[in-house]
Amino acid sequence: MDIVCKKPKPELEHVADYNEGKLKVQNYKKVASAHKKKSDACI
Repeated sequence: MDIVCKKPKPELEHVADYNEGKLKVQNYKKVASAHKKKSDACI
């Protein structure tokens, strides 16, 4: 006897907040890589 329990997929309540956070992360990645390249060139 198998018991199967399916959970509903989570839904985002605040899609705008998610998109804003996603943009912040992308911008951070760009800035971080630029700083890394700059610091590597100085060494």
